[in-house]
Amino acid sequence: MYRTTKSLDVRENLEKFMVRTRCEDCLGTGYNRDALDVYINEKNIDYYMNLPLDELYEFLNNYEFNDFRDNVWSQFKTKFLMNLKQCIDLGVGYLTLSRRANTLSGGEAQRLKIVAQISSEISGVLYVLDEPTSGLHASDVSKVLMAIKKLNSVGNKNTVLLVEHTASVIKESDYIFEVGPGAGKYGGMVVGSVTPIEISKLNTPTGYALKHYFDNLKN
Repeated sequence: MYRTTKSLDVRENLEKFMVRTRCEDCLGTGYNRDALDVYINEKNIDYYMNLPLDELYEFLNNYEFNDFRDNVWSQFKTKFLMNLKQCIDLGVGYLTLSRRANTLSGGEAQRLKIVAQISSEISGVLYVLDEPTSGLHASDVSKVLMAIKKLNSVGNKNTVLLVEHTASVIKESDYIFEVGPGAGKYGGMVVGSVTPIEISKLNTPTGYALKHYFDNLKN
C-alpha cells in the first residue's frame, strides 16, 4: 500500500509503523558485493558516489588506468565529464551523485534538469523555468544564464520561458511579459509585452526598477 498509494496522508500514516534498517549485505550503500569489491586507488564505488561533484571531476579528469580499461573509459569519459563540469558551472558542484532527489531544493533540482536537457540535445521543446537563479551568488547567475542560452540554442532552437525577478537575467531576455499591475489579488493582467529596453519605459513598478538598473549600468 505504501508503494502504490497516491495519498500523502496514507503514506505518512504508514511511515509511523516503519523502521529503516541497514542492509547487512551492502552495508547501507545500495550496491551488491560484486560492485563493492571493485576498487580504484583502493576506493570502491560508494566512496566515489559520495564525493562532491567538483572533487570527482578533478579526480576523473586526470585519472588513467594504464591498462585495457582506458579503452572502455574513453567511450563515455568526454560526455560524463562534460555533464559534471556543467553541474559545477551551475553552482551545484557541492552535490554528490548519491544525493537523493527528494532532498534537493527547488533551485538545485532545476539546475540539474537544465544540465540533463542540454545533454539530451533534443529540440523543438518549450521549457518553463521558475526562478532558476534563486538563491545563487551573483557570480553564479551568469553561469546559469549561459546554460539557459545553450538550452535555447540546442538543435533546432528551443523556447525557454522564465519566471524571473533578477534584473541581470531579465536584461538578457529576447522578450518580456510583465504581469501586474500589483501583487497577489492586485495582479494577473499582462501589463507589458516588450523588449528589455522598452520595458524600462513602462509606467509600472518593474519598469521603474529596470530603468534604475539600466541607468546604473550606463554610469
